[in-house]
Amino acid sequence: MNERIRGLLNEATFGLETDLSKQRTVTLNEIEKFAALVAAAEREACAKVCESLEIPHPDTIEGLHPDYVDGKRMAVMQCAAAIRARGNE
Repeated sequence: MNERIRGLLNEATFGLETDLSKQRTVTLNEIEKFAALVAAAEREACAKVCESLEIPHPDTIEGLHPDYVDGKRMAVMQCAAAIRARGNE
């Protein structure tokens, strides 16, 4: 199990018990909390991918208009914001 998932499980209050004699029943509330944490982590990862997209500098491509660069930067930020906002739906 990767560390990211292990951390989310702990945050959702799942006890990561490897001793079968100490295992317990997981509540629906814990499962829902874990699912929400996984979804939030994935949304944030996707938003960061948007923000990391390369935006060319106007001087690097002949004839590239500065408005194109500004528009692309704005689109990238709007995309990242829209992904993050899905957590509020």
